[in-house]
Amino acid sequence: MGAGFIDNLLGTSVIGGAVLFLVWYLLVNSIGVANSTPYIFTVPALTLVLNYLIMGIQPTIPEIIGSAVMFIGIYLAST
Repeated sequence: MGAGFIDNLLGTSVIGGAVLFLVWYLLVNSIGVANSTPYIFTVPALTLVLNYLIMGIQPTIPEIIGSAVMFIGIYLAST
């Protein structure tokens, strides 16, 4: 493994992990644990969006369909 991979891994885990815990903490404090739990499942879909915006990686049709199913499930779990 090269140094670039390790740098990217550490950057992603440290920065992404810090943001994840901050957002989770804010959600739990504002809407409670039961209401914020379904939003955990947005992570893969939001990763697709960030991959496109930051790296220019086009999502595939199955990824888009999977994201739509995920958001429908989150909506149904939240109502």
